[in-house]
Amino acid sequence: MVELTGRNADVVFELIQRHGIDCEASRNGWIQPAATHASLKVIEARARQWADHGVDVSWLDRAACAERLGSEAYLGAWLDPRAGGLNPLAYARGLATAAEAAGARLFERSPVQGLDAQSGRWVVEVQGGARIDAGQVLLCTNGYSGGLQPGLARSVIAANSYQIATRPLTDTEAQGILPGAKSSRMPASCCSTFGGTPAAGC
Repeated sequence: MVELTGRNADVVFELIQRHGIDCEASRNGWIQPAATHASLKVIEARARQWADHGVDVSWLDRAACAERLGSEAYLGAWLDPRAGGLNPLAYARGLATAAEAAGARLFERSPVQGLDAQSGRWVVEVQGGARIDAGQVLLCTNGYSGGLQPGLARSVIAANSYQIATRPLTDTEAQGILPGAKSSRMPASCCSTFGGTPAAGC
């Protein structure tokens, strides 16, 4: 599990490089800061755990946090050099293009409404009445499966996420916000993330 989790960023950026996906990818690390002494202990332990698994983590004291994050609100942070940022829509479109180039057929706006196992195969019912015969079916719908597969909804834990985008920043504003140009995430007790893209000026 540790190896699987630790390889997540490697897999993403290897796919971007292999398929030449233009998605504003930037692999310059990820910072997890702490604003309280309790959360500082949590991230200190997390940094030690990843270091024990061979990750070249860096520890940032309060002054280094202020320099990297443009804020003096944090007591300390650890830096994971494996991570980075990208434009998720451009990444998804790039993966779709790569899949089609490899022979996959993609059907957009074709929600599946039913699955029926028949003689060792699957009949997939698509909205509008079309049917697809398949030897295997992968359910990769995450939280959007609905009632497609009985029992699947009980295995999904809802995690709401709200995103806010600013207007494009001026050069002066961008230099004061995340001057280190890295993404940041608060500890689990305060699940906030912040970052930027070239289009946003940071």
